[in-house]
Amino acid sequence: MASLYHNGAQLIPDLVVAQRFHERLLGLMGRAPLGPGRGLHLHRCRAIHTCFMRFPLEVIFLDARNVVVRRLRYVRPWSLAWGGRQAASVIELEAGWLTPDAVAAGDRLTFSLQPQ
Repeated sequence: MASLYHNGAQLIPDLVVAQRFHERLLGLMGRAPLGPGRGLHLHRCRAIHTCFMRFPLEVIFLDARNVVVRRLRYVRPWSLAWGGRQAASVIELEAGWLTPDAVAAGDRLTFSLQPQ
């Protein structure tokens, strides 16, 4: 588990980090909506699909330095999303709870690991 910060303020308090292949492969497929403040961070990921998803996603693509390269606010189920060649990881959230001005391309985000 981790938390995500932007400019010192907590942006996402409950972020699950998916590093293993099977965790990244399954992602949020078939799961119930996450709810506010929860998300999934997929390492080594430039693109996602939302096949078998039950809810729309907000997607934040990060480069290797955790700088936002692309933000998509409403990715519907059965869609594809690509972060671009610079994307190195992606954060998936339930669409709708993160404010439009919370994070934008060019913003640097920081992570804080939480003991499990």
